Amino acid sequence: MEKIPDYVHEFIRERKDKLNEIYEGRKSVDGPGYLHIKIDVNENKTDVIYIDEILKRQMLTKEFCDNIEENNKEDKKIYLVEDIKLKALFILYI
Repeated sequence: MEKIPDYVHEFIRERKDKLNEIYEGRKSVDGPGYLHIKIDVNENKTDVIYIDEILKRQMLTKEFCDNIEENNKEDKKIYLVEDIKLKALFILYI
């Protein structure tokens, strides 16, 4: 799947400041990481967590993380958006 659903764009756009606050706040305490956003449109639920180095090792493979970091050429924030309805994971560089 190549296209990110409109509701994901909407969610990010409408909560941009709050998501940035979470990301920067956790990064300053826990160091580099990713913001994981789990969206369940059917249940109208969203979970947001910061994945620091410790959680990376527990939740993700080294190869997955290496690939994400290699593609982050401009050192942007990394958002992992998990869409429950589509059973898809979108990697956003913000």
